[in-house]
This record gives sequence, structure tokens and C-alpha cells, in this order.
Amino acid sequence: MPPSSKINRPKTDLQKNHAKRRRLKTIQKKKNKQKGQETVGKEESTILNYHRRRKRTDPHAVVKPSNKKKRKLIKAILRSDKERNAMQVEVVNDTLSRKGKKKKSSDAGVEAMET
Repeated sequence: MPPSSKINRPKTDLQKNHAKRRRLKTIQKKKNKQKGQETVGKEESTILNYHRRRKRTDPHAVVKPSNKKKRKLIKAILRSDKERNAMQVEVVNDTLSRKGKKKKSSDAGVEAMET
């Protein structure tokens, strides 16, 4: 065993401070990454995750998707909006048709009683 081994030697205050500082830095980095993910505007919805990550690491970087990717993303967004609106219309139509069926069934009962 070498004479200057570190086995069973207590940590000095300097070593403890370095470890604490490193822990705090990693926590702060994680918080900064979360802040970058939260801010997504309507215009930024066309930006890919890869470009968002690059923009977070270097805010001065000029990061834009190609026009082809931009067109595809815009079409995908419009398609999803259209499907979402169609689903809402189906739900509204379904509730209206249920209300109409209730009235028809009550009208049929009234006609049966009159005859």
C-alpha cells in the first residue's frame, strides 16, 4: 500500500465545498433547461425539437428549419386542428340528435294515447 493513500481519510472542507458547488450547478442547469422548454409560442410550434435544443444552448444561433420541413409541419398542424374541430362537431351533433330522439319518442307516445 502506498504511503499516501486516500482510503478512510475524511474529506476536507475544500472537498466538501467543491462537491456542493457541483451539485448546485447541475440543479441550476436542469432548471434552465426546463425554462427553455416551457416557452413555445405559436410561431415556434413549427420549430423542431432539435432546433429548440440548439437555440437553448446558444441563444444567438440562427436556427431555422428548411422551407420543406416548415411546409410539412404547417400542414400537419392544420390537419390536426381540422381533426380536432371535426371531433367537436361530431360531439355537438350527437348531443343534438339525442335531444331530438327524446322529443320524437314522447310525441309517439302522445299519438298512441290519442288513438
